[in-house]
Amino acid sequence: MEEIKHLNTQNDIDELRTIFDGLVVKPKLVTLGEALENDWEPKPKDHLRLAKHLLENKELEPVVAENFREKMSIHKYNENFHATKLIWLINEIRTKGLYSVPQAWMNGNKWKVHPGTHRVHALIHLNKLDQEFVLWDKESTLNNPLDFDTWLGLFSKSDNNMFAVLKPNILEMHVSEDRNEMYANSIKVMQTVKEVKFTEESLLNYSF
Repeated sequence: MEEIKHLNTQNDIDELRTIFDGLVVKPKLVTLGEALENDWEPKPKDHLRLAKHLLENKELEPVVAENFREKMSIHKYNENFHATKLIWLINEIRTKGLYSVPQAWMNGNKWKVHPGTHRVHALIHLNKLDQEFVLWDKESTLNNPLDFDTWLGLFSKSDNNMFAVLKPNILEMHVSEDRNEMYANSIKVMQTVKEVKFTEESLLNYSF
């Protein structure tokens, strides 16, 4: 059973520390390069697949706040939105850096990245092999475990609101995104792909 814990007060943080200290497994830091070298990423070419999908479905209207609930239940629109989000993330990382450290846990011999499902593909496209990820892995002795303050500090670098999702054996930290900026980008991307001829790579490299 998942539980959401908002971090609004020092008492909230102290309660989260108690939960963290009670976990048997503590998170570690690994790099994207380590993950790719160990073949943990199940979809290392997903950035190209999403770009291809968008170019093949460029006639669709953009997904924005007003139609989000309706359109995200339709596969083609869902994929297009995630493609435009990926493009937004690539540009954000290139110009501003990451607003939050991506996280993952091991599922057999592959990792499951969340939050950061699309950030991992943006980082692969940008070849940011030194980018660190928080990894929860009960099997591996790889790298040193993080203490609570170091772990929490990884998510406290932005002014965005944070909350924790308590799952069995892990704590998943969420940092709010600028959805308005993302929706504006969706409109811009969908307009531009109708006017400019792109390949998958050139679309992902374009500065929107």
